[in-house]
Amino acid sequence: MTTLSDAAIERYSRQIIVPEIGARGQLRLLDARVLVAGTGDAVAAVVTLLARAGVGTLLALDGPVLTEPPGPDARLAAVAGDDGSADVVVDFAARGAALARRGRPHVLAALAGDVTVVATLVGRPCAACAGIRGAAPAPGPAAAVALGAVAAAEVLRVLVAMPATGRLQRLAADAGGLAAGALPPAVPCAVCG
Repeated sequence: MTTLSDAAIERYSRQIIVPEIGARGQLRLLDARVLVAGTGDAVAAVVTLLARAGVGTLLALDGPVLTEPPGPDARLAAVAGDDGSADVVVDFAARGAALARRGRPHVLAALAGDVTVVATLVGRPCAACAGIRGAAPAPGPAAAVALGAVAAAEVLRVLVAMPATGRLQRLAADAGGLAAGALPPAVPCAVCG
């Protein structure tokens, strides 16, 4: 396990003093591996925010997403496939069940019309049986960056708090509201059993 150097304590002091994170949570972040699937502004936002929070390894499934180093403690690597080593998967590419079936938390982020949807899947239901549909975010719009920020916050919550159940968040830019709630109950599913 990584230890917190004096420089790391200074760099992440605002997070360390938050009781829900603390030194243990920051160590979890520094040791974490997050697989990010997708491209575009939302992916660049999530990678940047996770790196600034101190997530140790960011694996870009669809190639490099940044032109500059993401942060002093984060390592960004382009990977050709999912080897199952990531602690959390963030899916902006609408791959759904293809990445969620390795028994680890999965943050699915998509645009559904003018609403951004972020589903944190922990155990059941999976994206297929929860009925979560959407498209990968298009490059450029402010909604894609907002989607990346909500997804990054969910990844940090999963890495630090390790929730037992998932949740669904919807951000309606035109209405200016973020609503969060429980995922629908699992139904018999051909994907997750």
